[in-house]
Amino acid sequence: MKSHSVTSQISRQDIAAVAGALKALRRATPFLVMLPAKERRRRELRVRNLTLAEHALEGVRENRAVLPPYFDFEQFEHDVHVTRGLYDVVQELKQLVADLQTTLAVTGSEVVKGSGAVCAHLKAAARTTSGLKGLTQQLAALKNGSSTPSAPFSVRLQAFPGGTDAAQESEHDNHAA
Repeated sequence: MKSHSVTSQISRQDIAAVAGALKALRRATPFLVMLPAKERRRRELRVRNLTLAEHALEGVRENRAVLPPYFDFEQFEHDVHVTRGLYDVVQELKQLVADLQTTLAVTGSEVVKGSGAVCAHLKAAARTTSGLKGLTQQLAALKNGSSTPSAPFSVRLQAFPGGTDAAQESEHDNHAA
């Protein structure tokens, strides 16, 4: 398969570094609150409500005397700034997720094309190479949706001296990533 401009710019080390950074980000956010999806949707913050809170903060900053004595202005100010910061982080993450999804779509379409070519070569080789018929049947079942994907197949090509062991290569790739 020819190298493509997007995939040739991405290494397994790059992906591993991103995954590690995401785990570090998760550890850096112990304050996150978990809610069921229904409750999360009910509490969803609309930007107009955040903007209202920011304007109310600015308005009351100049006129604190209008607030009752029990209203904690400093806490309100802190809450507005924290909420704005979290909102901005979410917007950045949404853009990152959109960019990742686009990159995945591009690389995924190339992988699907490549797997079609590989399957065709395996099917042709199965006519003369022992041990490939079962693999090609499993691949056909996956392609037709009549089988559930499982772990990568392990097949040693018998026809070629020094053939490669797909399981060993897959295991090596997993450790390298």
